[in-house]
Amino acid sequence: MTSADLSRRSIRIAVKARIVKLNPQRGGRRGRQFVSAKAVDAHLRYLKHDGVTRDGEKGQVYSAERDMEDGRAFLERGREDRHQFRFIVSAEDGVELSDLRETTRDLMRQMEADLDTKLDWIAVDHHNTGHPHTHILLRGVTDHGKALNIAGDYIAHGIRERASEIVTLELGRQAAIKDEGCLEVQTNRKFGYRNRLLGNQIRQTVDIGILSIFHMAQSHVGQDCQEVGFILAGHTQHRQPPFSRELVGEGSNR
Repeated sequence: MTSADLSRRSIRIAVKARIVKLNPQRGGRRGRQFVSAKAVDAHLRYLKHDGVTRDGEKGQVYSAERDMEDGRAFLERGREDRHQFRFIVSAEDGVELSDLRETTRDLMRQMEADLDTKLDWIAVDHHNTGHPHTHILLRGVTDHGKALNIAGDYIAHGIRERASEIVTLELGRQAAIKDEGCLEVQTNRKFGYRNRLLGNQIRQTVDIGILSIFHMAQSHVGQDCQEVGFILAGHTQHRQPPFSRELVGEGSNR
């Protein structure tokens, strides 16, 4: 995929969301709708199970600040929270993302701006399916310790739109770098071939005489007599015709 392809469309994102009820409101009764602490712990173990990374290793929990986060500590901080948000975010071209963690962090920073609060979250990337995806656990509290309530429309559409914007920009940046690299390789190949061709012509004609070489160089686009004089000096230092030494010196010092 090239940068031109990405400029014509946005990347499609799939977002699955679930609000997990942990504790009733003060004075309320605990019913079946509430998830137990054991079930919450089991979910974290599932996210970290073997075979989910690119190398088939265990999943690694990370956060906004750390590449290796303590998932158990995160759960302990949220034991008394009323609820927990769980998201699964997957991009259609996620396999092309160079750093899924940084993309997730960009998304969570944007959510913080949209919700006007710092967010306490952890995430685990999974690469064990055809579409790499990220599991995000978000505590249901604001940075002031109050219950975090996210509008249904934002959960249903806003997060997906924000993720699409971020992934489209990131893949566009990567594609632009890739395009630039391909152009540089093609340019190097083109001019590398021309330099090799010039060198071969010099070696083939050196015994004919230095004047004919300078005549050929003047007609070669992008080369002047001074540059060719230096090239020639390197190629002919051991096999110059009797009359060429003085001419090489004159050509290389013009």
